[in-house]
This record gives sequence, structure tokens and C-alpha cells, in this order.
Amino acid sequence: MSLNSLDKDLIYKILCFVLHPEGKHIDVVGKENAHLACISGSWQAIIEERTFHTITLTQHDIADAARIITPARQPLVGTVNLNIQLDNYDEGARWRVETAAEQQRNGEVFTAAVRNVFNLLNSWKPTRGSNFTLALRVWSPTDINRLSPEAAEELVQRLPFSPLRRYEKSLIQFLDDADTLPALEHVTYLQIQCYPDGTQGRNLYRAVDPASVPLLVSKCRKKLKSLTLFLMDWPRGALEERKRRRKTLAAAIDDLPKRLENLNIAYWGCPPRDEKCDTPNLLDPGETEDALSLSLRRFYRRPDAVRVNITHTILGPELYIPEGEVGDEPERGDYYDSDDETWYSYDDCRPSAELNDLYAHFPKVTADGRWLHQRYEGKNAEQIAWEEWDIRDTSGASEEEDEGVAIAPGPTDPDPELDHPAYTNKHRFRIFPIREVLNPLLKAVARTWSRMPMLSSVEWSVAREWPAHKVDYIAHYDDDGGGALDFRGFGFYEDGEDLIDTGEPLVDDDVVKYFKEVLSEREPKGEIEVYIE
Repeated sequence: MSLNSLDKDLIYKILCFVLHPEGKHIDVVGKENAHLACISGSWQAIIEERTFHTITLTQHDIADAARIITPARQPLVGTVNLNIQLDNYDEGARWRVETAAEQQRNGEVFTAAVRNVFNLLNSWKPTRGSNFTLALRVWSPTDINRLSPEAAEELVQRLPFSPLRRYEKSLIQFLDDADTLPALEHVTYLQIQCYPDGTQGRNLYRAVDPASVPLLVSKCRKKLKSLTLFLMDWPRGALEERKRRRKTLAAAIDDLPKRLENLNIAYWGCPPRDEKCDTPNLLDPGETEDALSLSLRRFYRRPDAVRVNITHTILGPELYIPEGEVGDEPERGDYYDSDDETWYSYDDCRPSAELNDLYAHFPKVTADGRWLHQRYEGKNAEQIAWEEWDIRDTSGASEEEDEGVAIAPGPTDPDPELDHPAYTNKHRFRIFPIREVLNPLLKAVARTWSRMPMLSSVEWSVAREWPAHKVDYIAHYDDDGGGALDFRGFGFYEDGEDLIDTGEPLVDDDVVKYFKEVLSEREPKGEIEVYIE
């Protein structure tokens, strides 16, 4: 029997055994095993199918990709990861913020790379499958996040400020007009990420300017079903600029394609690490609601929305359905879909709402500048007086020396929002929920869950600081259909052990009553989970 006569599934099992005798399945065949494609035409087809399914390129590889990925191989590609590499910089550049010329150069590199990969993909035939992913990421090889762990740690210890300070005010911009990019009609999933899924910190990439998002999304909107936007709520020191960019992002969300089903968004913003500081109010004078929160609420109430995941984003209670809403929404609730040139209202969305999952993670502040936690002064308070708690070793260094260090030509004061050994602030005492802020939020979460008939899961969490403390609210029905409401208690945790239990209720009685009413009235039954961590 010849190898060509073997069943395709059998060849795949043989290939898996050759590469992984322990029995693992393979998704990608590395170049070190590419010679196996020479065994027969059937082996070549199977290996190419797995080799070309996911392509990772830099802008320098695009020309080679155009040559290697022939028309016969183009339908095999399901994912293209474009890792755009900015110019290297020397040691001296780490001691200053990026100049306007350097920011312009970064934009030029990004623009050229995006234009070239769009032109490449526009020339390809449609894929055999129904899904095609395009992921855009940006970094410089000399950024601290691209160094080895050892080199990065050495740099952190040597620099008297956060290495992120160099480019925290630099957002990557697409500099050309819309007509310079072709429309990609086969992209179903677009990712614009400043860090990989589920990670932060040293895995950070450079952040794309929210103003560039609408153009990039518009060129993929024909079949787009899923969108991931991991952006940065920067520059932290420029409040008016942050407000402007938040409104730009809100407008971009309102203009997303009507058929978009899944939105995974992180507009990464941090509250002050020194909790004696006031948290900034991101609303303009006279505003009472956050534009970004409202735009996200409008999105998850669209007819085709299925899953919405919001993380590390400073928002307000207006993310959830407001109290007293019974049918009509204010005019700002309407949105315009440019695909079919039609205005849609909430009333259009509600009868056919398909939303299954809604998750929101709050950094422990609200968009209007309110903290969600305060100092705990109740039972056993003397055991958790952490106002002067500090995670760093301060031996041999004084606080005055730390505060005098600055990066030129940047600000001359320590940045409480960029964690660094030289700038780690001591004052972290906000560990107990502020009821007058959290109780309305909890009600709003329950209200939203009750109004969305297909919603099977609502999760809401608040960020925590180490040592970990956690509150779980789990409201659910027993299997027999009886209404049993369970609000799990409050505790402080360190290394997995319960250190202190205050024994105090975290929510008022009217919140518990409201949850019970929601659970008893909602059809179909389900579960709602709220985590405050």
C-alpha cells in the first residue's frame, strides 16, 4: 500500500506520532520538520494545511509572504499576526520621553506596515473556512517588554523611574487617509492589542491611538463578527487629552458594524496607587454620564450582540440599564448603522436581543472620579491598618530621594499610576466597599440581567491590590426551582488563607431584597455573579 492511498485522518495520526510520540495533537508543523512534506503529496497537503493556518509576520516579511503564500496556499490561512517593529533606540534614549520626531517616525512605520499587509490580504482569494483573523501589534525590539526577564529586571533596578515613562505619552497613529487602504471583505475577527489576552505588565505592546481605530475597523466591517481592542487610557497626566480620546473611542464603538457579535475591549486605565490622592474626574463640566459607558451599553443592547467582555476600563454605573427605564430610551440611545444607512433604537434591539454573556472589570474607581473602596474601621480594624504598608525594601533609600527623581523632559514629580520600585507609594488602605457607591451599581447589574432575556451570565468585578481581598455575591436558583439567594461573605485573603472575617454585611437590605425580586421574576432562570476583588 502506498502512502498516497492512506486515509487523510490516518496520515494525520501518523504525523502526530512522528512529531509527538507521547500522543499530542499538532496544530503547527515547525520548519525543522518541513522535510516530511516531501514524503508524498498527501503528506504535503496535511503539513501545509497546518503550517499556513497561522502566519506571524513583521513588516519586513510581507514581501516574502507574498511570494511564499501562493494562490493555492492562500485559502489555508486562517490567521495573520502582524507584529510591527518600530525602530531601535540606544541607552541614552531611555532617559527621556519620545520626541515629536520619534512619534512621527513611529506613525510612519505603523502606517506603511498596515498599508502593505492590507494590500497583501486584499490580493488573496477568500479562505475556505468561514473565519479569518487579523491581529495588529506594535513594539520596538528595545522596549523593556521585549527584553529577556533578566535584562528587564536589571534595567528596572538601574533606572530611577518606570521604563514605561519613555513612551507613555506616545500613541501610535495611522497617518494616511482612508482611501489609501483597501477594504478586506473576508476578515471576521480583528485584533488591535497593546498586550496579549489575559496578560499585562511586561507583555505590553505599544498602544494604538483610539482616533485610528474607526478607520481600521471600517476597512474590515463587511464580515466582521468579533473585535478585540486593547488600548491605553493615556496620557495620564493630561486630563483634557484623556477626555477627548475617551469620547473618540465612544464614537468609534457607536459606529461598529451592526452585525458585530463579540466585543472584547480593554481601555487600560489605573487609579492612583497612592490612595490618598483624588482620582481624576473624566467627565466634562456639566456632564452627569460617561460617554464611553453609554456607548458600551448601546452596543450590548444591539440585536446581534452575543458576548461583551470589558476589562481594566474606568467606567460608570451608566454602563448598565438605568432605573425607571421601561421602554423608550433617550435620543442618545439611538445609533446609526452605516452598512444599511439606518438608525436603530433600543426598542429595535430589545425584542431580538441575543446577548449571552456580559463581563465588566472595574479598576476600583468610577469615571466621575469616585473611589469604590474606603478604609475599614469596623470589627478587627486594628489588625488591618495598612496605611503605611509598602511592598518595597526601603533600606538605604529615603522617601525624599525617591520623590526627587525625574525623567527629563517629563514631569518632575513621581507618577503614582506607574508602578516602579522607586515610585511605589505606601498609602494603600482602601479595602472596604463604599456602600453608597457600590449598592446602586449592584442594583444596576441585577436590573440589566433582568431586562436581557437571553443573558445567561453577568459578571462584574472590581480590581484589587495585594494583599488580596475578595467579596463574592452569588445569586442563584436551586435545581428544584426554589428561590434561594446566597450572598457569600466578606474576607481578606493572603496566600489562599482567610485572615479576617468582619462579619458585616456588605450591601444594604434593600439590595438583597432587589436581587430576590429580580430572581423571582426573571424567565428563564439563571445565575448572576458579582465579584468585588
